[in-house]
Amino acid sequence: MKLPKLLTIASFVSTLAISSIIGVSKPKEAEAQPGGPYTLPGRQQQACYEVDSRKGWQSFTLQGQFTRVVSISGSWSVDDKNYIRIGAEGHSGEAAKRLEPYNQYKYTQNYEFGVLLVGIPRGWVTGVPRPNWPLPEAVSQTVMLRINDADNALADNAGSLLVCFGR
Repeated sequence: MKLPKLLTIASFVSTLAISSIIGVSKPKEAEAQPGGPYTLPGRQQQACYEVDSRKGWQSFTLQGQFTRVVSISGSWSVDDKNYIRIGAEGHSGEAAKRLEPYNQYKYTQNYEFGVLLVGIPRGWVTGVPRPNWPLPEAVSQTVMLRINDADNALADNAGSLLVCFGR
């Protein structure tokens, strides 16, 4: 009589153990709310911020010192009606050629339309075309992010990126 009860308890415990393993290993995404920061579960060394393509420079306060952009997700476009949404690398190929006549509408000529731009208050502005990208120097306190598109040309943009900084 004790053996079946023991097996039932063991079965219950193993089911709980498997459920907790699946629950812990299942990645959870940050909630899609404007701004941030978002701390993704299991990634306490990261701070994530949502960058809206229809806004100019967006300033975010970092809690600690960060040395790289570790991940970027989402998509955006500098002209959602005429160009597909892309990631932080910006519009390239045929789309970049079609956009050339409008280059005066880039925020900075150094990068393609739609590239994620990162700036800090002391002055550097750089494009971040891919995740796992080291920042030119460690950043703490404030970071500014935007799409490479002029302030007066943001109305036809669409989409956002979730940018995560790490140490």
